[in-house]
Amino acid sequence: MKYNFTDLVDIQSFEKLMKDFYKITGIPHGLLDKDGNILSSIGWQSICTNFHRKYEKSAIRCKESDLALNGVEITDKGYGIYVCKNGLVEAFTPIKVEGEDVAYIVFGQFFLDKPDIDYFKSQGKELGYDEKEYIDALLKVPVITMEQVDNCMSYYAHLSELLSKAGYVQLRQKEIEEKLKKSNEDLEKLVEERTSKLAEDLEEKRIIEEKLRDSEKRYRDLIELLPYGIFVRIDNEIVFANKTAAKYFALNKPEDLIGKISISYFIPILIRKMSFTVISKK
Repeated sequence: MKYNFTDLVDIQSFEKLMKDFYKITGIPHGLLDKDGNILSSIGWQSICTNFHRKYEKSAIRCKESDLALNGVEITDKGYGIYVCKNGLVEAFTPIKVEGEDVAYIVFGQFFLDKPDIDYFKSQGKELGYDEKEYIDALLKVPVITMEQVDNCMSYYAHLSELLSKAGYVQLRQKEIEEKLKKSNEDLEKLVEERTSKLAEDLEEKRIIEEKLRDSEKRYRDLIELLPYGIFVRIDNEIVFANKTAAKYFALNKPEDLIGKISISYFIPILIRKMSFTVISKK
């Protein structure tokens, strides 16, 4: 999927909701995207925030644990449980859109049994932590039962389902918006192409009309220079005549011949005068 979880869900609104939930219940949460980026976190244990995720070597282990979530088995109750590489227990439920994990809601950090103090002392020494401060932070991590985990994760699983549906709706909306945007871009391109082609056609038409007018003018000028009379008759109606033709009919100008329906009146004159060129069109 080409969209990130942050493109599909309002993280600020989600975090505000979870802050209120934490005030009421004291149940912490983490929201991680599929790349292990922390999008929201409230109520995390100090051993995590002040030690494991604060220092480079242990922070690398945290990142590796976060990225390994998609490989943890999900139970029929809709969540998975695992021990991170720094020794803390966490539970999580995936948020899926179109069958793909896009984020995880995490519950933790906690223990299901009393922690091995010697193990954490050894780990703290390896990582260069102050032993007393580290062990004090360790002892603040709650030890809870699986029943408590089930109760908490039941809520988170329902929340995950709601976010999955919201993400799916938002994904469809974005895809529709993209299609509309693409359609608008294609339409604008088509309009631009058609407009350009129309402009070219209009320019071509203008050039042709200009050439026709020029050709007609040169033709008329040529006709006017001829020493004999010429007129054009269409359906026995004169539509054009040159000056010489007008003189033959004892008229002052060629326009006086235009529109004449019959030329039988002029036949005797034509016989007495010079020959004519008559162009008839049907």
